[in-house]
Amino acid sequence: MTHSERGHAPQPGMYIALAFAFVMASCCLFKGVTPYEDMTPKQKAVWMMSVYNAQYADYQAKAAHPETLTEDQVRILRVKKDALKVAWPLIKTFNVLVDTGAPSGVVEARALEAVMAILEIAGGY
Repeated sequence: MTHSERGHAPQPGMYIALAFAFVMASCCLFKGVTPYEDMTPKQKAVWMMSVYNAQYADYQAKAAHPETLTEDQVRILRVKKDALKVAWPLIKTFNVLVDTGAPSGVVEARALEAVMAILEIAGGY
């Protein structure tokens, strides 16, 4: 029985999420996992941007084919869109501050909170 015969098809975002997970797992195997608190400000900025970019790509892939989503998934996608809108300026500001050599603990904390909210939403799929 094919996916279409069962009434659902594989979602494009699933492949992006799997690819991202594979890349992250590969990096962890070869480099080891650096706990967030042990990262340099630049590593933190790169990590935040990587998470954001992966989740934004996942959002775009799912939003491109809303007909394949359940009502709950559409609702979660809307929440994710809002979380991405909140996170972007915080992450961007943190990156700029790190690049100029003046990272702010307050901005970092708010950006990290926004990234963690996105990851929590991503777990809802």
